[in-house]
Amino acid sequence: MSRHPVVAVTATSLSDRGRARIRLNEAYADALSDARIIPLVVPPLDPRQAPAVVAGVEGIVLTGGEDVDPALYGAPRHHTVEEVQAARDAFELALVAAARAAGRPTLAICRGLQLANVALGGTLVQDLPSERPSSITHARSAEREDRVHEVSVVPGSR
Repeated sequence: MSRHPVVAVTATSLSDRGRARIRLNEAYADALSDARIIPLVVPPLDPRQAPAVVAGVEGIVLTGGEDVDPALYGAPRHHTVEEVQAARDAFELALVAAARAAGRPTLAICRGLQLANVALGGTLVQDLPSERPSSITHARSAEREDRVHEVSVVPGSR
């Protein structure tokens, strides 16, 4: 019997009927399971726990969700920035650092990629339509399954 790798998949929190809940889009778990990977859903924890989380898994998946707090990259908040989750930001920043220190592979999707960029010292464009106008409509909430634009991966890259 072959062993399936276990990866930590970040989740967010939300208030549901006055109670804090952990939330993850099921599509992440389904896609990982389909790839014979066991998803371990990890809520926003104390950032000091990030090294222990990383030590217990073979990789990290940083998922999509809320906007990353512009204060983390020294920018004033644009009026279009929606809810931010300080606890999630802090924990995921610590996860990126711990994963790098341990040499763990990290897959960053949507918000996760933005968070990873900030963790590595980058900044973000907070509102593409007003700050970088183009013919591409990036926010297509009604068409979440449709491709917005192509992405190329360099053969042999990690």
